[in-house]
Amino acid sequence: MATTPTSILRRPRRPRLTGPEGHATLRAAVASLLLAALVGAIVHKLGVKSLVIPAGLVVAALALGAPGWVAFAAFALPVMVEQGDGGLIPIGHFLYTQLAHHTLSPFELVVLVLAISVPLTAYARGRPLAPPRPFVAPLALLALALLAGTIVGRSNGAPVKAIILDLHPFVLLLLLPLLVANVLDDTSKLQRAVTVLWALASLKALLGLLSLPLHHAASALGTGTPLTYYEPAGNFVMLLALATLVAALMRRVPTPVWARAGGLLCLAALVLSYRRSFWIAAVLALAIVVTLAAGPVARRLAVPLAVLVVAAGWVAISGGLVTESQSPVIQRATSLSPTAVSANAEDRYRLDERRNVLAEVRAHPISGLGVEVPWAQRYPLSVQQVNGQYYVHMTLLWYWLKLGILGPIAYLWLSVAAILTGWRVWRRHHDDLVRAAGLAIAGSLVGLMVAELTASFTGVDIRLTAVVAVLFGFLAAARRDAIQGARAASGAA
Repeated sequence: MATTPTSILRRPRRPRLTGPEGHATLRAAVASLLLAALVGAIVHKLGVKSLVIPAGLVVAALALGAPGWVAFAAFALPVMVEQGDGGLIPIGHFLYTQLAHHTLSPFELVVLVLAISVPLTAYARGRPLAPPRPFVAPLALLALALLAGTIVGRSNGAPVKAIILDLHPFVLLLLLPLLVANVLDDTSKLQRAVTVLWALASLKALLGLLSLPLHHAASALGTGTPLTYYEPAGNFVMLLALATLVAALMRRVPTPVWARAGGLLCLAALVLSYRRSFWIAAVLALAIVVTLAAGPVARRLAVPLAVLVVAAGWVAISGGLVTESQSPVIQRATSLSPTAVSANAEDRYRLDERRNVLAEVRAHPISGLGVEVPWAQRYPLSVQQVNGQYYVHMTLLWYWLKLGILGPIAYLWLSVAAILTGWRVWRRHHDDLVRAAGLAIAGSLVGLMVAELTASFTGVDIRLTAVVAVLFGFLAAARRDAIQGARAASGAA
């Protein structure tokens, strides 16, 4: 008969609080009690909401070691969460509102955590931060233009706090390309980024379509007609995802079934957004993608494609594509005609605004007016907009008016650098999925530039600015990865 070892039957010994291990346990217990007492005192004094701050600090401390997840949050939050309290995720009013007067919003705190996490991770790995090569010079020029616009604005009487608040989106545009380019440091991460784009865009489109029957849909200009999304960030991301899917399918890149279904959802949500500028942008982006992905045929279609780009820009500038109010699809499509402008006061307002702004630019061609300085009403306006003279419905003119002559140069340089980098990624990267994304980004940015002939988005709208800045980082990382892949291939040969 087998005997049972006496060590199994022996009663386990109780741990004693002696020695180094015991002292460490005792210190941990005392610290936990003191921490619990401190939290209890804070809650008793300030209420349950005060727990948000320590909880946020704990999350931030954990996030410092996971820059990839923080970068995902910096992209996913502006994509998924609309500003204000509308939509099916009603936290936008909190997410984009400064926690204290003219300080940082919760979303900007996420970017701040990313700005700390990425250098710490690079230092821990023993390697320097890689600059976003195609964008270093234009971003430096933009920073100089912002400094000039701040000085001119302050000399023209703009309040300091108002200037700082107006420049918040530009901080994202300056920081995120560097940070994202260092997070996406290999091909597999670039591939996952494309998958994340498809997933977020598909979910965004689905939520927008569901908001219509659930009566949570957005509406523009107070007309009451429901639409999927009015703000530009969601529409642009759905456009980009659709263009990436088309580029991948044309080059026979394997794509998951859910991504193809998500492409149909994005198309439906774009149509039901009733945003004429993004309709034109989508048609233009898809035409560019289809033409260039067709291979040698693209060279024969270069001239018709250039004519299409010019025509799209003319439709926007001429006034046939200005307001973004919503109505049935057929009515919106027929309103693209320039002859329809005179029937709409909002359309006429934008043309009247442009006349006044061009007069200001002619009066101040080098310095502009400065940040947070309103333009003067020299000519009559069809509608009086609240604080309308602080805004310009054309991005290029906004940069010129607010930042002086350096502003439009920086804007055009950044845009052209991104489009050319996307084209080079399409031509030179070794992974077909990343190549498709490069081409889609290039085409979508051309479409966005046309859409920005009717409104100011990049650098002005914080959500779209964050999305575009992340795309700059993706392009910089993909370009670097393509160069490294080519060197590895030549070395192996």
